[in-house]
Amino acid sequence: MLTALAIVCAAPIAIMFATSFKEQNQLFQTGLTFLFVPTLDNYREVLGEGSFARYLGNSLVVGIVSTVITLLLGCMAAYGLARHRFM
Repeated sequence: MLTALAIVCAAPIAIMFATSFKEQNQLFQTGLTFLFVPTLDNYREVLGEGSFARYLGNSLVVGIVSTVITLLLGCMAAYGLARHRFM
């Protein structure tokens, strides 16, 4: 049962990873096709673009700021729950 659950959880990640190696015209075909010629053109296009570092930096800033805000609010809520008795 755990093996089946692991396959179900890992399948979308594997499909997404395989899709990243497909060509542009193969992406929009209906159905899943596992037979294709892999290409690195998508990665070359994204990494070769000049704005990739900026996009990565923006994602890091948003991730770090949201984590810090969540930790601060969570710590204050935990303190309130730990110190005060509720009915």
